[in-house]
Amino acid sequence: MDTNHPAPGPKIHLLTSICLASGLIFNTISLALGATALSDYLNQRTYLLRLVPKASIHDIAYVGALSYDIACCTFSVFALPTALLLLCIHRRQHTLRARRLLIACVVLALPSILSLANALALTVITATGSVSFGDSVGPRVTAYLDAEADGHGTPVLYRRDAVAIGTVVFSWLGWGCLFVGCVVLVNIWKSATGAQRALGFEGDKLSWPEDGSSTS
Repeated sequence: MDTNHPAPGPKIHLLTSICLASGLIFNTISLALGATALSDYLNQRTYLLRLVPKASIHDIAYVGALSYDIACCTFSVFALPTALLLLCIHRRQHTLRARRLLIACVVLALPSILSLANALALTVITATGSVSFGDSVGPRVTAYLDAEADGHGTPVLYRRDAVAIGTVVFSWLGWGCLFVGCVVLVNIWKSATGAQRALGFEGDKLSWPEDGSSTS
């Protein structure tokens, strides 16, 4: 065994699998919460326009952020099982193919970048944004619509909405799992590639026994 390129042991595989599985769960929850929040604010728009048809409701930024969250989480929900499946195949066969691991890294890298942008956008808009009516109505009508929105169950201030806060929290948790899983997979790929080169294999297959040590 080449000590300069230690083989990834079972604990590393377990950590990666836990990260990927947790990311799948958190992104699924964020997807569900984002869809719920989007539905709530679209229903709120319909409700307020029914009360004051001439009102101009400005919530496009938050609707766009929630739509992006849904798309991003959907992509992650499909990407995560793919990477997890590749890792499970390697673990069951006691083999590490550097080429397949590189594919798994790429599969995770893109949703990780998209998820970071998603979490940042949701955090900023939820913390600072609110449904506004601009100059379409006067102060009294604005106060009336604010009160009606709160009474309807969906506050105009996004940070006061529990579903909106939950969406932000789980989007960050999902990104964290994606990032950690991606970093660990990259390290496994580097280790496998280095060990293959050090041992002089002509193919791209590297076998590991149960104890995580390589054999020649």
